[in-house]
Amino acid sequence: DMFCTDNEVVFNGQVLQFVHSPNALEKLGVDVIIDATGKNNSLVKASKLIEQTGASNIVLTTPCKDCPVYVHNVNSSTFNVQQDKVVCLYGVSIAAAIKVIDDHFDVQYGMTNVINPFTSDMSLHDKYHKDLRRTRAAACNIIPTTTGSADAVGAIIPKLQGQIRGSGFRVPVHSVAIHDLVLKVRKPCTRDEVNDALRAAAAGPMQGTLRVEEQPLVSSDFRKSNYVQTVDATLTMVMGGDLIKVMSWYDNEWSYGQHALSFVSVIAAKLEESRCPVCSPILAEHQDPIFEKESVASKESLASSM
Repeated sequence: DMFCTDNEVVFNGQVLQFVHSPNALEKLGVDVIIDATGKNNSLVKASKLIEQTGASNIVLTTPCKDCPVYVHNVNSSTFNVQQDKVVCLYGVSIAAAIKVIDDHFDVQYGMTNVINPFTSDMSLHDKYHKDLRRTRAAACNIIPTTTGSADAVGAIIPKLQGQIRGSGFRVPVHSVAIHDLVLKVRKPCTRDEVNDALRAAAAGPMQGTLRVEEQPLVSSDFRKSNYVQTVDATLTMVMGGDLIKVMSWYDNEWSYGQHALSFVSVIAAKLEESRCPVCSPILAEHQDPIFEKESVASKESLASSM
């Protein structure tokens, strides 16, 4: 049950208020703003939004070169709610697997290629665009493009700054992307050792962020997956003991939104801790409810459909 008024959306009895100007947010006492406009794409601009609204913290979903980048359960333990007033969550879809592989096998450098759905910036028919490749019809072409995920890795894992390069393709699907990640490592390894390290992280410190899939699934099976990154264990390869190839899926819309909400829960817990230190042990137990449910096809449902 959902209906709208001039300044509210009511969904199943829950009232969500909306405003037409950032200035109105100050009256509402907003603590955290998720800015998905793409307009405040620098630390200076986003900081002005804090001044304008009275919010404590801003979460940007678009690229911001001079803002810290965080991934929940990857580097979120270093987040400082008082210092990091503006954070960026852009380009986070490969960091978890790279962090695991670096921790276990010491990454030297790497390359990634992401195969993404086409976007609203692209046309269904050939027409003008400043990017000549994007002048071509999105629904009937594989279109080479760029990706920001490789650059974001250096912001998340500083030792790999400038050591990961990336490219991308836009293809005629409406959701779910796959990363093709190749890493050169210093410590020799096998395919099983790589997958085992990823499985251990997914069941342990990166639970809810990283997932390892053992079944032969396809892109549509990962729609509405809450995980930031789902590694396809069946596609992992190792050549020469030091060249690793990992393929991972993510719903580029849904899981990104879930990650933003999850990180807001981290900010909220840190804010509450700073205001009420004795509350922090209780908050820690209930910090991350976002990832409790899994929406990827189960093994049982997969088996019954094959």
